[in-house]
Amino acid sequence: MAKKGDAGCAPLIVVGVILFALGKCVGGPEPEASSPQGLYSAPTEAAPAVTALYVQTRSLNCRASPSRKSTIITKYVRGQEIGITDYSGDWALVPQGGVDGCWVARQNLSESPPPENSAAVTAAPVLSRRSAIETLNDGPSCGTKWKCGQMDSCEEAYHYLNQCGLGRLDGDGDGVPCESIC
Repeated sequence: MAKKGDAGCAPLIVVGVILFALGKCVGGPEPEASSPQGLYSAPTEAAPAVTALYVQTRSLNCRASPSRKSTIITKYVRGQEIGITDYSGDWALVPQGGVDGCWVARQNLSESPPPENSAAVTAAPVLSRRSAIETLNDGPSCGTKWKCGQMDSCEEAYHYLNQCGLGRLDGDGDGVPCESIC
């Protein structure tokens, strides 16, 4: 028969066992290795995941910060595959563009390479203004518009830049046409 003073220890032992079991189930921190290599190794950072995307515009400026007004670090050409590690709003970070990377406009990238026979890829001969307008009329989806003031929307400006080869809509070469409306 148990003594009257020993009855208080049993619930403490049960609570201790339960706390130990919960600690193992929750997955608390693992004990660190006691080897000398574990003591002196520097913490390693996981490399950011890189997503491979393709440039869809004739040229694409890579900028120092995610802003159209920031300094241009480098340029990429149509069809070039670039790695993206992060996104900030409408901008994508390219790690190899500079010391800290550089930023490109996200809408100018795609998971697949651009088609080889696109009008933006082939160099158009130098034409007069009237000939240029007539040439634009030849395509089923290219109309008579040839300057930013004639565009009704940003989507239309992108269409004329990328599908109709109207490079003049992108004055600074960053892949964004008619920056007053886009």
